[in-house]
Amino acid sequence: FAEFVGKLFQRNALVRGEMTIGTVPVLLADVTCPVLNIYAQLDHLVPPAASMALANHVGSADYTESAFDGGHIGIYVSQRAQRRIPATIAGWLQARQ
Repeated sequence: FAEFVGKLFQRNALVRGEMTIGTVPVLLADVTCPVLNIYAQLDHLVPPAASMALANHVGSADYTESAFDGGHIGIYVSQRAQRRIPATIAGWLQARQ
């Protein structure tokens, strides 16, 4: 956990291109598959701007963002999110079949 927090949260190693798995670099620009970025508009731990920044780093030509009302936990456990988020994911996947 400490390594995760240090690399990803404190040093932003993934965005800086400094992340590795073993000796293999992990580069967001190498992500070329379709990406659906779902984020919470009221997230106090991962602010929307931090989530939306992903668009500037992935290499995918098919990138979609979907913002939902709620916070860091609410986006996963609220009844509203449980109705809307699975439907959003299903629609996104169906459009790519």
